[in-house]
Amino acid sequence: MHPTRSLVVGAVLAPLVLLGALGPATWASAEPGSERAAPSVRSVARPVAPSTASPEPEPQPQPDPAGVPLWQQVAGLATPASYAVPVPTDVRYGVVSSRRVSFGVDVVEVRRSSPRLVAHVARVSPGAAARMRSVAATDRVAGVRERTTSICARTACAVAVNGDYWDAQGRPVGLLVADGELYQSPPLLHAQALLGADGAPFLGPLPWSAALSFPSDTVALDAVNRAIGDGQIVLYTPRRGATTGTPAGTRELILSVVDTDPSGVTTVRIVDQRTTGNVSIEPGRMVLAGRGPIPDARLAALGTSAAQGNGTGTLRIDTAGAAQGVGGSPTLVRGGLYDFPYSDPGSATQSRQPRTLLGWTAAGEILLVAADGRRPGYSDGLSYPEAAQLLVTLGAIEGIALDGGGSTTLSVEGRVWNRPSDRAGERPVASALVVGPAPITSERLAGSDRYATAVAASQRAFPQGAAAVTLVSGESFPDALAGGPATQRGGAPMLLTARDRLPAVVEAELLRLRPGFVSIIGGPAAVAPAVEARLRALGFATLRTQGVDRYDTSARVSAAAFPTGARVAYVATGTAFPDALAAGSGAAVEGGPVLLTRPGALPATVAAELRRLAPAEIVVVGGTTAVSAAVAAQLRALGPVVRIAGADRFATAAAVARRVGIPGSGAVVATGLAFPDALSGAWYAARAGRPLLLVQRTCAPEPALRAADDLGARELTVLGGLSAVGAPVERMAVCVNR
Repeated sequence: MHPTRSLVVGAVLAPLVLLGALGPATWASAEPGSERAAPSVRSVARPVAPSTASPEPEPQPQPDPAGVPLWQQVAGLATPASYAVPVPTDVRYGVVSSRRVSFGVDVVEVRRSSPRLVAHVARVSPGAAARMRSVAATDRVAGVRERTTSICARTACAVAVNGDYWDAQGRPVGLLVADGELYQSPPLLHAQALLGADGAPFLGPLPWSAALSFPSDTVALDAVNRAIGDGQIVLYTPRRGATTGTPAGTRELILSVVDTDPSGVTTVRIVDQRTTGNVSIEPGRMVLAGRGPIPDARLAALGTSAAQGNGTGTLRIDTAGAAQGVGGSPTLVRGGLYDFPYSDPGSATQSRQPRTLLGWTAAGEILLVAADGRRPGYSDGLSYPEAAQLLVTLGAIEGIALDGGGSTTLSVEGRVWNRPSDRAGERPVASALVVGPAPITSERLAGSDRYATAVAASQRAFPQGAAAVTLVSGESFPDALAGGPATQRGGAPMLLTARDRLPAVVEAELLRLRPGFVSIIGGPAAVAPAVEARLRALGFATLRTQGVDRYDTSARVSAAAFPTGARVAYVATGTAFPDALAAGSGAAVEGGPVLLTRPGALPATVAAELRRLAPAEIVVVGGTTAVSAAVAAQLRALGPVVRIAGADRFATAAAVARRVGIPGSGAVVATGLAFPDALSGAWYAARAGRPLLLVQRTCAPEPALRAADDLGARELTVLGGLSAVGAPVERMAVCVNR
């Protein structure tokens, strides 16, 4: 039995969210950040019944020789009125987990105990910063397939699912629109899911059109980048691949692209014509192909006109407002009703298989579903009726099936999130739907080492100099932890120093700042007398604050910086730096000190300082392992106590950020694995009026991402070089532990 199976059966279901009892409005309202403006949901006329051509090895709806899908031949199910009935929502699913993976995007795992099902649902909130796009494998419809994880990784997406079915050549079966460009026009019998420029989803059919206008003729196109048929005129672009693939005898005009104006109208010039078939499509060129007597004559006339100097024309392709779009089949739900013959007894409809689904709610929330299957004992998959039921249970009013079987893949940050059914692992596909990256603006303050990074923060915050400077150890954290709030209180930058010498970069910054005095925090074990002597030799007055230990030092720094008391005081352990860094950031923003304590006992000097401060609130940062319940009891005798704690250092820092962050103000990001850069980040964040978030080297832990999202932090300042905080963190790429 799967270790979490007990969460989905029996009495344990009661405290979980039961999606079977959760209507669309409830599901949408449960979404964090659901107050964001929702795009409208568009609807258009019912499409022509879709075909479901597929390369899948499992049974799938296939057209018979007459071209009619088998499921349309089932007696009594041939007309929409016979199956457009409400989709039942009495099937129960348990929510096992939910993780934020990007700004406004959560991945939820839902399970059903019998028949067994594990499905992964990416929920894209209405108004989410991360938007959905359709992407072709290798950015072409050339028949070269690509894994969903690869597509996700190269587009820096947060989450992705596989897209349309693919044909024997590896090309998408249906339409593909990406960023407003028509990569491939739709066939007559294939369903479509589309997004408008505003992000609003709608079902097809898409009333696209395209025409080439020359002085002598205007040619309406029958297709774009599809195999040519008799009597057709088709345009081929480099998205098709290296050649057109047309048969010999097809007349083809080679067009050179002159330019494309802001409205999307492309000017082209006829440079050659051929009838050999399978013409090369060179970069910067297109090919207009015609097959059959009438198309051949029209293109031949255009070629003759071009030879006479009238070969320049304009190309207009209208995607009818669709900015993104993929094909799929069948359409499962339309207006909350079944949109296919759900009671068809054939295996193509009723067999359980891995399924990839796309749906959306009335509020505009987009649902990307990867339902695992073909894994006995873990997940059996979904039939098409069950797929429709799951979508409606999730709140969808419309939905469509994408390619399934071994193609079913959900990727988070370029890694496989579900369990693809192929023994060989993830299957290459023809297209994908990707979400993200979120439009984050970031700047990086960094130097060649910790000392230079602190200088970079000082230069940004104090371009005109400063009246005072705080100097702390860049080699040991205990004495330095109390410096952030004191630095902010005094309106001064904090610089780091080596124990026995003043780094040259710090010395140069001091000479630029020209402070009236330098405040040294810590005893000679942290900042040696040689450093203080060097400061004086440079002409700076010095003032050293030190105690008998780190706890006494924090109390003395507090007394010096807050002589008249403070409204709030933060308390954190002095035995490790992460919680104290978060506490220092919060205290600096709120205008109070940070005091250090032993895990099991409150030092007497710290207790005395708290009595003197008489704060209205004492904020304990860290769990009971860091600051015990006994210490919290001692603190309650000195004032009201509130504890802020998370599962780890990153969650704790995120919780502090939520307390002090101002929505829309941005955030400062620093590594949570080493103290120096984050030490600089604490005072700099307070100076900038932003919270401090701690991150891993190459990714943002989910609590940090969730805090940034909920605070609307779309502008980030990253403290530290790439070796400390990697480039993916600049877009808050979530850590994937799977």
